[in-house]
Amino acid sequence: MKSSNSFLSLFVTIVTIVIGFNSFAQVPEVGTRESFLKLDNVDQEQYLHIVSREVEEVAPDYEAVYEGLVEKSGATSLGQVFMTIDKFIALGQKIWKIVEAGKPVSNSSFAKAISVIPNMDDPNSTFSSMSNWKMPIVRSFKVTYKNGFGSEVISFVYTVAFQYGGKYEGKGAYLTGLFVTASNISVSWGFNFNASSEVISIANQGSLDSPIASAMIKVNYKASSVLRSIDENDLFFVNGQGMLQRMR
Repeated sequence: MKSSNSFLSLFVTIVTIVIGFNSFAQVPEVGTRESFLKLDNVDQEQYLHIVSREVEEVAPDYEAVYEGLVEKSGATSLGQVFMTIDKFIALGQKIWKIVEAGKPVSNSSFAKAISVIPNMDDPNSTFSSMSNWKMPIVRSFKVTYKNGFGSEVISFVYTVAFQYGGKYEGKGAYLTGLFVTASNISVSWGFNFNASSEVISIANQGSLDSPIASAMIKVNYKASSVLRSIDENDLFFVNGQGMLQRMR
């Protein structure tokens, strides 16, 4: 009886290994249109069908981020005012592309960095008289899409960074150098990918005498093939006290 059970256990193990090997072997490698056309119709559909998305936090590339912040610090202007509320103005660019047709956008994201500072007549003069800026907060997230075979067909890393704590005439906690940039973009044959970022709101978390600037940032991205198009977004909250919270 013991011998029979051992044989049955060995048989099940061998079958499991064989099935696993066959499943692995059936995953096609597609790098060109020609290799795709060699697949049968079922495999073509499986290959092009996006079935899952995963988002995980990863270690940031601090060197690239700090180089960008240095580049931004040398700019002669903070950009255009695009949003105003009470004591705050937001300067920079409200919406900007970070990935287009699977490639990082060539225009530097750092040049479009956002500042949320006191609402004064001369923003550049106001900014130059501010002090107490803290070291940048930097966080990066990797987004991965898989197809029907479980293969990774699209991936990219986006980084959210900003400086905080700036004071005007010794008061408040403001934001500058807020941006989103993309890196490590990988898009397999037959797929397309685009991404953008935008500021959707700013607010005062403090009092009128001691304001705390805050902003909501949305990272939008679209993955597509001829079979399916998926629009997703991640929402972030940042403030002048150094908080960076991913809302979804």
